[in-house]
Amino acid sequence: QVTKVTVKPHGELVLTLDNDQVWYEIQTNSGIRVKMGDQVTIKSGALGSFSLVAPNGRSSKVTRSR
Repeated sequence: QVTKVTVKPHGELVLTLDNDQVWYEIQTNSGIRVKMGDQVTIKSGALGSFSLVAPNGRSSKVTRSR
């Protein structure tokens, strides 16, 4: 569950989850919409990549900060 949403200068989302993980969006034109309290899914991909799936079904490449 998302506990904090901030936006970097170029429009990338920074999401803090309820388990204290922080994920940064890598691509800016993904069209995902996430707000506090939303349930999101992090899926692992090829070569150590990760995708965040938002409640609207869209996904975006993300990387974990902590």
